[in-house]
Amino acid sequence: MKTGNKTKRQLTEKIAKSKALEIKRKSEGEGTRISEEKYRLLVENANEAILVIQYGLIKFCNAKFYELVGYPKNGLPPKLFVELVHPDDQEILAKNHLRRLKGEEVLNIYSFRIIDKYGNIKWLEINATLITWEGKPAILAFLTDITERKRAEEKLRESERKYKTLVENLPEKIFVKDKNSMFVSCNENYARDLGIDPEEIVGRTAFDFYPKELAEKYIADDKTIMESGATEHIEEKYIQGGQEFVVETVKTPIKDEEGSTFGLLGIFWDITARKQMEQELIKSHEQLRNLANHLQSIREEERSLIAREVHDDLGQVLTALNMDLSWLTNKLPNDQKILSKKTKSMSKLIHKTIQKLKRIATELRPRLLDDLGLVAAIEWEKEEFQKRSGIECDITIYPGEINLDKGRSTTLFRIFQETLTNIARHSNATKVKVNLTETQGQIVLRVKDNGVGIPEDQISNSKSLGLIGIRERAYSFGGNTTITGIPGKGTAVIVSIPLDKKE
Repeated sequence: MKTGNKTKRQLTEKIAKSKALEIKRKSEGEGTRISEEKYRLLVENANEAILVIQYGLIKFCNAKFYELVGYPKNGLPPKLFVELVHPDDQEILAKNHLRRLKGEEVLNIYSFRIIDKYGNIKWLEINATLITWEGKPAILAFLTDITERKRAEEKLRESERKYKTLVENLPEKIFVKDKNSMFVSCNENYARDLGIDPEEIVGRTAFDFYPKELAEKYIADDKTIMESGATEHIEEKYIQGGQEFVVETVKTPIKDEEGSTFGLLGIFWDITARKQMEQELIKSHEQLRNLANHLQSIREEERSLIAREVHDDLGQVLTALNMDLSWLTNKLPNDQKILSKKTKSMSKLIHKTIQKLKRIATELRPRLLDDLGLVAAIEWEKEEFQKRSGIECDITIYPGEINLDKGRSTTLFRIFQETLTNIARHSNATKVKVNLTETQGQIVLRVKDNGVGIPEDQISNSKSLGLIGIRERAYSFGGNTTITGIPGKGTAVIVSIPLDKKE
């Protein structure tokens, strides 16, 4: 009985173990099935094309590969992978494949082109590794479409080629420095001046190419510009082949996306010839001005001489003639009424001639200007202007006595005359205000009318000789002139001339 129970118990245990083993086997199979299902989902939904190539044949590929080569999902792409590869890339791909099969070292990641079903060329990046597939060596490849990236790179290279072509063919010298004023690059034109290749300048500073004093200035300018963050135009010395030139340099800070300066771009060109021409032009201009001033002085002297001769000599002769004629008239008999009438008429004509001579002499050179000074001459001119034009003229003079040398007095008086002449001819004004003041070592004449206002284009017109004359007269004594016009409100002329140190 005990033996039967033992046998039964052993049988039960065997059955239990058998069932446990069966359950385990089922469980392991289910796990494998679940694992395979997850793997399949992962492969089929990957963003990369995945395929297995064995002896050139496509043994396996996912849906992304079909999409990449232009075939419908579960369609039949070419069995030989090489049939998809661009002819120019087939050799390199085949060599890499054979070397990998031989166990030789080869790049795992590189790029090549394929031609899809529709004839489109696409760039792919391959990440390949050697595996065993169904007991035989094969290649597991992950393919990524990099066509857009390649296009962008090509555009960038094309842009760089154009930029380099542009920079290399510019007549200007161009360089790039880092934040420590160390050269990063330069164009051929700049390197040629230094007598080196562009690559040789990289990593060096101005101290390697220029005298110490000049290099220190260049680097100090670099630092100032990079700290300020503002573009600067600089005229500076430049030495090439032992010769000194004048160059105009534009230095611009180079900034990153956050606005921080990390370098500097410099462009400069030789302006030595231009500066020489400017100096010659200035010299020529000064000579012309000196000549004009000299001629003006001579003219004033001649006018003074003519005015004096007209007033004194001719005036005296006519006065004496008039006196003789008056004596002759008094000596005529009473019955000579016709002769008496004639002599009286002649006397009146002589008197008128004397008055005309006085007016001509005064217009040539007012005696008041030489005898009583600028203030008296301006007051007299004001009265004459009011009589001739009918335009009211108010004058304010401060201080009451202004003593100037003959040259400045003549210049200011002639400027005043020319200004009033322009007002009478062109302004349609009814009132003029004049201020003559001495302040801070300057004598300032302000003349403002209430007329139509001079147009802007007339102020700078090269044919406005009267205005040019005003400016040049003031400039001859180091003065300056400001002329402004407001439509409907009038014109203002302001002339400022520095006083002589003695004055």
